[in-house]
Amino acid sequence: MSGGKNREIIEDLRRRLATAEAAASASRENEERYRTFFHGMGQGYTELELVRGEDGQVVDQRYISLNPAFERLFGVAVTDAVGRTAGEVFPNLEAWWHEAFDRIARHGQPERIENIMSSLGRAFEIFAYPAGGDRLTVLYEDVTDRRRIQDALRESETRYRSLVEGFGQATWEAEPDGRIVSDSPSWRAYTGQPLDEWLGSGWLTAIHPDDRTPTLTKWLEAVEARHAVDHEYRLWHAPSASWRWSNVRAVPILDTVGAIQRWVGINIDVNDRRMLQESQQVMVSELQHRTRNLISVVRAIAGQTIRASITLTEFEAAFNNRLNALSRVQGLLSRSDDKPITIGALLRSELEALGAADRSDRLVVRGPEVRLRKGAVQTLALALHELCTNARKYGALTRESGRLRITWRTYSVKGEGLRLILEWVETGLIREPENQNQLTRQDGYGRQLIERGLPYALNARTSFELGATELRCTIDLPLPKRGARNGQLGF
Repeated sequence: MSGGKNREIIEDLRRRLATAEAAASASRENEERYRTFFHGMGQGYTELELVRGEDGQVVDQRYISLNPAFERLFGVAVTDAVGRTAGEVFPNLEAWWHEAFDRIARHGQPERIENIMSSLGRAFEIFAYPAGGDRLTVLYEDVTDRRRIQDALRESETRYRSLVEGFGQATWEAEPDGRIVSDSPSWRAYTGQPLDEWLGSGWLTAIHPDDRTPTLTKWLEAVEARHAVDHEYRLWHAPSASWRWSNVRAVPILDTVGAIQRWVGINIDVNDRRMLQESQQVMVSELQHRTRNLISVVRAIAGQTIRASITLTEFEAAFNNRLNALSRVQGLLSRSDDKPITIGALLRSELEALGAADRSDRLVVRGPEVRLRKGAVQTLALALHELCTNARKYGALTRESGRLRITWRTYSVKGEGLRLILEWVETGLIREPENQNQLTRQDGYGRQLIERGLPYALNARTSFELGATELRCTIDLPLPKRGARNGQLGF
């Protein structure tokens, strides 16, 4: 063999050796990368072989190869698990492991499985791949914390939905541009709208015609400005076939970059609250009206009492008595919604306050139960107070020979309706000059109230006649349409 030929052989051997060395180096590098990946991966890894019984059913699984992450996840050393069966390593292993791995091996299709390993009390996500025959490659990941978060989110969502549905009559969602594209069974149950009418902007037809334009304007402004909505309108309530006030609140749900994903809204029935507010407003207005009237009455009483009183002591006594009478009638008015005020109740209140009701041997009070107009009660009560005070201090109830008879009845007048006439008769009087008082004097407060105040304020017809031994007063005034009631009052 020539020297040139030998050199060629040697060079070829060198090249082959270099190539083999490079391949071996690459193989070592690949093996090292694989080993680093295998030992450093966060997921548990195992190669296993199924163990079958005589009937061909999978009864266990044998671990062939494991990575360190398996030890961390399952708390079992790799050296204690390799070559052993799962039943030996985990005595209480659930049967679903065998069933799942058998299915994957027979069908030759990989599967993702998520389940709980009861013996460890942990949840695992498993990716199992068929490796030929009864062998499988399996990746394990502990998803216990993720499951807990998901369960907590579901529970939170359930609580939120229960809270929303508990406080609201309807919940709904809308697209970023404000259109309704998804069903809301609670809205349709409340309004009676079919699905095709509810979608888009058809929800407006369930709102009272007078409230549609302002509601739509409010909604479009909110969509444009991307701000929350808090608005009230009248919404059709199908179960009661009536319009009921509803408070709608809607907020935009944003994504991580601030774009609107959707709108969520809730409608709360606030009809009872609105009715209460309107009722309160009426009551406040009525209270203000009554307060102004009461102040005017007190001012008039004070003025009349001052002009008729000679001394401050006389003024104090008369003024306090009249204020007490006014207080009593205010008490009756405050309960009038529950207990209508009748002429009998008014008389009883005055006679009992003056201690005259126990003079039954000299007192007759008789007439039907007759309901009075609220607007007439205050002025009429003051007039009756003046008559009662006069009878108690100067009239029929001051002496044994005196008698007081108070009677009343109702009658109808064509064109006027129902009226009440009350007759006040005192007999057995002995008139003495020094007993001239506010009632018997022509310019006295009581006389002026009966003869001028009642006709002016109540459209009443009155008469006042005072003789040597008798006082006769009549008060004839209109009644509300339902004035008379069955039954008699007397004592």
